[in-house]
Amino acid sequence: MKITTAKCFQIIFNPYIKQIFVRWLAIYPTITLVLWGLELTLLDKLPIYIIALIVTLIVVPAVHYLMLPIVGRIAHPWIEMPRLKGAARHKMAFIFWCSTYPVITVLLYALLPRLQGSLPLPALTFCITVIAVPVISYLVLPSVLKIARSILAKTVKKFNL
Repeated sequence: MKITTAKCFQIIFNPYIKQIFVRWLAIYPTITLVLWGLELTLLDKLPIYIIALIVTLIVVPAVHYLMLPIVGRIAHPWIEMPRLKGAARHKMAFIFWCSTYPVITVLLYALLPRLQGSLPLPALTFCITVIAVPVISYLVLPSVLKIARSILAKTVKKFNL
């Protein structure tokens, strides 16, 4: 199968890939700032799964409610980001957290002992986010959404909502 320039542009400018890139643009500086703030006090004193819990409990809402709307507005001519309102927006934030926490925990266990101290924090968070954002977007989030829809459908059916 021959890959042409046109095919490369189709892949690069795919709206879903653009959305993932915009998400990364919102997540990378946020997680870098949070880890930088926590690094001085917590990183050496707490287990990794607690660090991941604290970081994701700060980063996911900050990205979902603050950074994504800002970055989405800036990127608007290039990509239209989905916008949720009301309860759907809050449910999606929870689903994002459910998708993010396990991935960040695994990545921190895998990368932090090897890279902490040998890389500056921005490079470390770059490594984490460049892996985490596509993994969450392509693998974890679709599965969590499928489970959430299934649970919601059973709840609606059970309570005749």
